[in-house]
Amino acid sequence: MKSAFHATRLPLCIAHRALCILLSSLALAALADYPDWSAARKAAMDFSRGKQYDKAVAAYDEAIALAKAEAPRLDAICWRADVLANAGKRADAIADLRARAAAEGLGGKIRLFSKAADLARLGKEAFADEQNALRAELAVLHGEAFEAAADPVAKQRSAMSRAACYEALGDSTNAVASYEALLAITNGTAGTRKPPAAASSTAPRRPSPSPATPSPPPLRAPTPRTSSPRGTASARRSPP
Repeated sequence: MKSAFHATRLPLCIAHRALCILLSSLALAALADYPDWSAARKAAMDFSRGKQYDKAVAAYDEAIALAKAEAPRLDAICWRADVLANAGKRADAIADLRARAAAEGLGGKIRLFSKAADLARLGKEAFADEQNALRAELAVLHGEAFEAAADPVAKQRSAMSRAACYEALGDSTNAVASYEALLAITNGTAGTRKPPAAASSTAPRRPSPSPATPSPPPLRAPTPRTSSPRGTASARRSPP
């Protein structure tokens, strides 16, 4: 009995080891398919075009994990949400963006909440409440970005985004307050930059020069035209 037991157990052990080796080789092969973020993104796009949405989501998961900077990682998260929405899982896409935004900094939160609000907008009436909730949260986030920004142009951008959120919510009071904050920014872009202070009245003024009569432009001798023969390089047009 003992020898028979060992005789049956040995092939099972060998089969188990062979299965482990096979699974390991498959896992390595899968990782080899996506050596970097760009490869994973390309695979995800190909799967998405072929409407293989589950594989596209999995490839974007790999791209998110392989991203070495914030910008490509956030890009992959947003594209993953698009795939879920195209697969008829818009609510899941919005919920995923909300969950991922919780682990991001202020800029990442704004990016992911903006994407979620856009997906809710495209969902129309079925996602109207979700869209308004996301806009309200975005208005708060843009307010935080406005307070944190030191660059005048960045402050202007945050103020305009916050005002747009309040306008979409029908909150005219906060929208006007946001625009007033926008106009109070100094050294912003040309649209909101305040003019420099006027010179003191005690400073001596230079007399303004009298307008001079503009002299006519100098005459040029007409340049004779030289016609190039047809078919030469000067007569041909370069391809667009």
